[in-house]
Amino acid sequence: MHYKNISILLLFIGLCANAAIPNSPRGRLNNFVVEQVRLQPQAVPSSPAGWTKYQSVDFEKRNDGWIYLALKRGVNGNVSRGDVRFFIDNDYPANEMMLAEYKNLREGMKYLKKGKHTLNIWVYGTPEIKEISLREIPAIIFYQASSRIPGFNRRSNHFHSVDQLFRNNILQPFNVIVDEPEPPSAYADFRIKWRSTGRQWFGRKGLGDFLSGYGNKNLYHYWTTFLKKNQDYDGFTYDELHPDKPKEMAYLRETLKKMINDGVLDRQQVYLFYPAFAECVNHQKLFEFVNSTESLRTIPEVYLAARVKAGKEDDYFRSSLKSRKLLEVAKYLAPHKQIWSFGIGNGTSSFNMISSSGICLKAFFDLQLKFMANEPYFKDYFGVAPFLINHLDEEHLRWIAALFRHYLIEGNRGRMSDMPLETSLIKNAGFNAGEKHWTFQRAAENSIVLLDSQKLPYDKKLFYATSFPETNEYFDGKKWVYFTGKFAVTTRNREKPNLIKQKITGLVPGQVYSVKVNNADYKNITSADLMYTGIRVKGAQVLESGNIQHRNTFRTKNKKHVSVLLNYMFLKFRATGTTAELILSDWDSDEFPGKAGQQIMWDMVIVEPFFTGDQPAE
Repeated sequence: MHYKNISILLLFIGLCANAAIPNSPRGRLNNFVVEQVRLQPQAVPSSPAGWTKYQSVDFEKRNDGWIYLALKRGVNGNVSRGDVRFFIDNDYPANEMMLAEYKNLREGMKYLKKGKHTLNIWVYGTPEIKEISLREIPAIIFYQASSRIPGFNRRSNHFHSVDQLFRNNILQPFNVIVDEPEPPSAYADFRIKWRSTGRQWFGRKGLGDFLSGYGNKNLYHYWTTFLKKNQDYDGFTYDELHPDKPKEMAYLRETLKKMINDGVLDRQQVYLFYPAFAECVNHQKLFEFVNSTESLRTIPEVYLAARVKAGKEDDYFRSSLKSRKLLEVAKYLAPHKQIWSFGIGNGTSSFNMISSSGICLKAFFDLQLKFMANEPYFKDYFGVAPFLINHLDEEHLRWIAALFRHYLIEGNRGRMSDMPLETSLIKNAGFNAGEKHWTFQRAAENSIVLLDSQKLPYDKKLFYATSFPETNEYFDGKKWVYFTGKFAVTTRNREKPNLIKQKITGLVPGQVYSVKVNNADYKNITSADLMYTGIRVKGAQVLESGNIQHRNTFRTKNKKHVSVLLNYMFLKFRATGTTAELILSDWDSDEFPGKAGQQIMWDMVIVEPFFTGDQPAE
């Protein structure tokens, strides 16, 4: 027999042997993730003659939604001896799954319609393959992409530019971006890059304009014109839907019905945000319509304040579902028609869910996602859409992305971290117990005093849980409940600074921690002047510190808005021992003592472990 024929015969036998490797899916991993395909080749596939189809695996998509494909590389962690390509249904370039590098994986996502599909695997050379897995995962939504205005932006300097998000590789766990109401023209380039990886890009341009006076505007014309002009959009969101307003519901329902009948939404989708407080009896007709088509989904807005006690987290989350009538919503709306929206934020956000300085926000997010991954209510939910995610600083943004990967892609049920919900690093961090645990080093008599938040010189009933001052409200299903607290006020002295000190205890040597503090001009809390104050940690290695101004816009009880300008102080340090000393000063330095007589209010001192994962080492 000719050597060439022998080689072809051996190649054919080898490919047939490899093609016999069975698919052994693990099935449901948690409420959001179902594994459909899992291949673990026992032999290295070989295709020295060029690109060759290695194997085809059939799977069935239970509902319209997302798949995640991961190629885990072999012992050497690379595919240097060859390559692998994946196609869905047909072996055409347009059907190829585009994969990105992540640690020892190559991974990608794609939106698929409900029904039967085929994963086609092609190999070249002799690539190292440890495992190939394909999972059904939820929509993981980045809401919303930020303005590209440099410097201080409209609400917070922590708005992230889209190029920064791409550059820092923060967006990889997400598969949907919702952009600005008025997206910059440069977004077109980002949309092309984003959608080329199989992901989706949604708009929300001006939809809030129709919350009032909708009867005088042609919503159908507006939306269809927008979509025709923006063919590179996969859909859009309608924010602030109110199911308790029958006229608005009827108008919206008829508009969407016409768009569906006219084929406008054959390719694009609509996500409807609505407050989770409305009475469910008014949801029924809308939800019957939403259930009738795959292009519509609803997003209940459930922004929970972190008032939960350690060990009682699941009870708190369940009671929140009940108080917001969401258990009744489940009677009308199929799980795969819903997207869960929860509030996020930290010391720089007007949507801050912290109501106690002793609560670790990162642990609260972790516990909430763990609950969602396991609680039967969330089984087969279509997606997760955290609200205004661009308000986060980069540490919390990376933390959220890591949590989404852990629960919504990897399908884990257990917590990502053992970070405690209640931190004891700083005690009485909100001054509610007066001077206890603190040392006040006054520059003059009565130059540091404690005041009650009810004494604030502006409207005391602020909307949402605020980090500063510690005056919070929430809805318990029957009425609004208000919480009050204390804060410290220092009066700047010309001769020396006022110092507020406390020993930080329970540190782990080598661990990186962060300190975040809010303060403001007590007499002029709407002042746009940036106050420079001091923050130090003695007995540790300080890595970074600074002062940033940010704007919080609150809606008061009488529905008026007040813009509060806060000074956000931050410091990052590495522990060199088990204790260190935190020092807050109303002087930035000896060279910059500030304006004598100015009164500064302080609250919400947050000290917690700093998340260093999924980013370059220090």
